[in-house]
Amino acid sequence: SGIDTYGPISSVSRSDVNIIMTVNRKTKKVLLTTTPRDAYVPIADGGLNQPDKLTHAGIYGVDASVHTLENLYGIDLNYYVRLNFTSFLKLIDLLGGIDIENDQEFTVGNTHYPIGNISLNSEQALTFVRERYSLNGGDNDRGKNQEKVIAAIIKKLTSTKVLSNYNEIIGNLQDSVQTNMQLPTMMNLINTQLETGGSYEVTSQAVTGQGRNDLPSYAMPGYNLYVMELDQASLTKAKETIQKVMEGKEK
Repeated sequence: SGIDTYGPISSVSRSDVNIIMTVNRKTKKVLLTTTPRDAYVPIADGGLNQPDKLTHAGIYGVDASVHTLENLYGIDLNYYVRLNFTSFLKLIDLLGGIDIENDQEFTVGNTHYPIGNISLNSEQALTFVRERYSLNGGDNDRGKNQEKVIAAIIKKLTSTKVLSNYNEIIGNLQDSVQTNMQLPTMMNLINTQLETGGSYEVTSQAVTGQGRNDLPSYAMPGYNLYVMELDQASLTKAKETIQKVMEGKEK
């Protein structure tokens, strides 16, 4: 869960980034599933299961985002990680920057992002995942860029060089990240990766839909907000792909 604020991670805000990470440790496969922030879905908990923009789930807390996605995809989410702009910057800095393969040229302010393999520092990476107006596919392409950055973070985080320095990473991030994963579980994951080595193959997918301005918002009644009515075939395909990765059947 990514929220659109700087400062303390405890701040209540909309959840603008909602990405499910499905991890199969046996096959070393990671699947990133993006649900657009404007997806019109029943919001759990404080949303009373009334349809609204997915981003509004964050107003009711990270558990509402988790339960909303669990209900939408028919899965159990074992853990969550909640980041904001400040924690994102800190993570990229701790990793010493990241490398991504950019497939769409664009410029934001004084920063130019050419096509090809590019190296990003923390500020450049944050601008890269936030920008949507310069992209051909708008918010859909922004979701793809967010997946690229997460894949690059996973690649670096699972390398032996970075993992051997996990104490510094965990220590520096503990005040900037919210997660329900306990430290012993983290240590087990880290130690297993250090013992087995090898890199994870990261793939991604996103559900799609049609934009509308005529559907009611439970959190903001009376406003004609832009929402995305999800394509059910797209949602069904995403569910099936998640199950294949969990079962080790994804090729």
